[in-house]
Amino acid sequence: MRVFVFVQSKSIIIMQQKKHIDSNNLGPSYIMSMGNHHGGKLWTSDRGVIDCKNKWKLFDGNTEHYTQAYTGNERFSVILFTPDAYNKLSTSVFNQAKKLGLTAIATDGIDDAYFSKFRDLGHVDEQQFDDYISKNYLLQNPPRLGSGALTVECNGYAAGRGFGYIAWSNAGTPDADLKYKNNHGSSDKELLERRLENNITIRRFKKNQTGLHVVELELFQDQCLQENDIRFKLVSVERFNLYANTNPESDRWYKWVQNRPHNRIICCCITDTAMAKTRPLPKKVYDALRILGAPPQLTLIGYREPFCFIGWKGAQKSQAVYALDPKKQSKQLLRIDTSIILTENGSLALTAINKSETKLLEKLTEKQQADKEELEQQPPAKKRKT
Repeated sequence: MRVFVFVQSKSIIIMQQKKHIDSNNLGPSYIMSMGNHHGGKLWTSDRGVIDCKNKWKLFDGNTEHYTQAYTGNERFSVILFTPDAYNKLSTSVFNQAKKLGLTAIATDGIDDAYFSKFRDLGHVDEQQFDDYISKNYLLQNPPRLGSGALTVECNGYAAGRGFGYIAWSNAGTPDADLKYKNNHGSSDKELLERRLENNITIRRFKKNQTGLHVVELELFQDQCLQENDIRFKLVSVERFNLYANTNPESDRWYKWVQNRPHNRIICCCITDTAMAKTRPLPKKVYDALRILGAPPQLTLIGYREPFCFIGWKGAQKSQAVYALDPKKQSKQLLRIDTSIILTENGSLALTAINKSETKLLEKLTEKQQADKEELEQQPPAKKRKT
C-alpha cells in the first residue's frame, strides 16, 4: 500500500450520499469505513463497487462516487486524499510540513512522479497530433516484421480524438501470388522472399469510435513457407461497443470469445473509450480476457484510457500480454510488439515482448520547437527587384 505523506483527513458520520466529485482533490484517495453497520459500500463510476469496511481501499476522488445505502446505527469513514496544490505550498507552510517529516511537498509546482499520473497535463491539438502520427511517428516506428510478428498500438480520445491499429505478418493472397508468378515466372523461393519482405497487414481503426476493436487471426501454413516461419490469416474484424450498449455488448463479447476455436489469436485495442463515464465495464468483459490468457488480477479499464491486448483461445493464465494507462483523459500512446512461436508440444507462446509508451504532449512540444528552430535557420527570402 502506498502511503500518501501529505494528506488531509476527515472523519464523517455519514448517511447515504448523492453522486459527487471531490473538489481540491488531485485524485488518489484512500477510504475505510467503520462502525456497526451492514452495506454502505463505495460506488465509483470507473471501478464499480468497493467494499471498504474495516480495510483501506484506493479510489479516484475525481470520478463520480457515493456511499450506497446501509443499515445499522453507526457508520463513519476516514478518507485520506491528496490536495491538488500539494506542490504549490507557501514557503511558511512548506517549512512547517518539512519539520513534521513530510516529504511529498513542494513549492515549485513540479509533481511527484506518482501523483503526476493523476494530473491532466493539458490539451492535445488534433491537427498537430494527426500530422505527427502520419508524417513522423509511423515512419520512424513501423510495426514489427518477421515470423509471427504482431503489433498493437493505440491512444484514447483525449489525444487527437483517438488513434489505433493492429498489425500482423500475413499469409499473403494466393490469387495475387499466382498472378505474380505467371507474370514474372517466379519460383516458390522468390515468392517466399517477396512475402518475407512485404507481407505485413495493418488494420487502422477510425478515431472517435467507442468500444473495443478486435482482430481475430489464425495460424497459416503452406508449402511456400519455411518450416519455422509463422504467418497469420485474417478471420474477422469486430467491434464491441461496450460504451453505447454496455450489458448487451459485454454479453456478446463474452459469448464470442467462448465460441472461438482453440489457438485462435485475438488482438484488441481502444481508440476512444471502452466505457461510459458513469458505467464501469461488467465483470464479463474481464472474464473474457482471462479466457484468452490475461492474468487473474487485471487493472480495470477506465474512462478514455487506452488499452492494448494480445492473447489466444486456450492460453494459460498470464500468457497473454496487455498494456493500459490507468489515467483519466490519458495522453499516452501505448504499444505492444511481440512474436508468436510454436513450442515443441505444438502450443503457442509469446516471445520478444516489448511494451512501450509515448508521452504525446512532450513529443508534440518537441516537434513544435524543432519546426520553429528549423524555420528560424532558413535564410530570409530575397527581395524581388522591381
